Amino acid sequence: MNTILLQSIYFFLMSFALAVLEIQIEGPNGWAAKIPTWRPGNAHWLGRLFKKVNKGEELTGYHLVLIIFLLLMFHWPYLWFAKWSLANELLLMGFFIFFTVVWDFLWFILNPHHSLKKFGPLQATWHKVWIGKLPIKYAIGAIAAAALFCLASLVGGISFLAGLENFLILAAVNIFLTLLTIIFYPKTF
Repeated sequence: MNTILLQSIYFFLMSFALAVLEIQIEGPNGWAAKIPTWRPGNAHWLGRLFKKVNKGEELTGYHLVLIIFLLLMFHWPYLWFAKWSLANELLLMGFFIFFTVVWDFLWFILNPHHSLKKFGPLQATWHKVWIGKLPIKYAIGAIAAAALFCLASLVGGISFLAGLENFLILAAVNIFLTLLTIIFYPKTF
């Protein structure tokens, strides 16, 4: 089986598992709304930076620790068997950024307290900026991930188009598996 295809399926399974875990933690209250967690707000420089980078979303201790944990998990192969290189790091960060998009969207699809039909700014109030029915961070994340895949290819000495092709395969497989999830998990309607 093609490596990028296998990686794409595994990527979806990781996103799916994390979405389910986070539903178990947060329930109907997205963005850790009811979790007793640290919320630095605008009083702390990190809270202000996070809010600016994430289009108005509030930093929580829960999300900070989760992001750090995920980045550590994404990087652990470098400690065991993978060779670090700038090209590999760019590719890994492209995977990570797109992972956050897929995982977040799956949270809405799989969460029994939410629905795809109602998905939008009124339901997901923690996403502050929207383009139609999608948070702008989904578009920015997909574009940034695609750019990192392309840049990783160039840095790694292969064609820009090879990186774009790999990202498009990743995106297509995840869209297909998300559609299958919607079809076979009727709660989403």
